[in-house]
Amino acid sequence: MKGLAPLKASLRVSVFEKPLLRHYSNRPDLCDDLGRAAELLRTEVTREALGAPARISARSVQPEPHVWRIADRLTKDAVGAIVERFEQGTPKHILADEYGISLTAIRNLLKKNNARQPWQVSDRLSAEDVETLLHAFRAGTPKWQLAEMYGISLTSVKRLVRQSRT
Repeated sequence: MKGLAPLKASLRVSVFEKPLLRHYSNRPDLCDDLGRAAELLRTEVTREALGAPARISARSVQPEPHVWRIADRLTKDAVGAIVERFEQGTPKHILADEYGISLTAIRNLLKKNNARQPWQVSDRLSAEDVETLLHAFRAGTPKWQLAEMYGISLTSVKRLVRQSRT
């Protein structure tokens, strides 16, 4: 155990240096782990100075398990509810706030579960409606007017026109 003394001394000095603590202070979970490790180290150094056998190991402080994956944080029922509510028209950002996950996680979850947006143009316009819209556009009807007539956005009209040209 005497071989650990120089290591313990160097750790004792480096743990309390301000740059190291500042670096760990950005992550509370790491700062807590560092604090527990420093306390264990102080205890062991004191025990060793009093002549007691050392009990320190590299695994003295075990990190608390973090659950990061969405699949681990949400049940299948919750995922089904998210998909169902999205398909009924609930915006993604509201779902993300309610379930406490990121917008990116919601997008990935919906993509993985093949969720369809009920407001997609293909769900609201038949192929016949699209052909009629394109015929009216070619006849000179402005895009904004077509958007109002068919109850879709100007962007959707522009996309349909652009897709018809290819």
